[in-house]
Amino acid sequence: MFQELREAQPAAARRHVSFALSDGEINDYMRYALRTTPRPGLDSVTVKIFPHNYVSTFTAVDFDVVECWRPGTIPPVLRPILHGKLSGLSAEHNWRRRAALGYLDKS
Repeated sequence: MFQELREAQPAAARRHVSFALSDGEINDYMRYALRTTPRPGLDSVTVKIFPHNYVSTFTAVDFDVVECWRPGTIPPVLRPILHGKLSGLSAEHNWRRRAALGYLDKS
């Protein structure tokens, strides 16, 4: 897949590249990436792929860790609700155009 993407880059050879990844493969990679290169405050990410370009992600974030890592990341107006460990569901349909946040749940 990566070789095809590299070969498709030159303007003269521009062509459509397609590939398919299952949500299991994406989730395996996300677990690997977070284990090998931890992101401060990001505890986990789980992806689910549905028909018709519908993708949902479930993310667990510790906002206190994020704010300690890089102070000012969370705007002061949002700090009363974005603190501690929260889990969030994001649902995207036709993800190239828009995204909508489903909910945040204190865990």
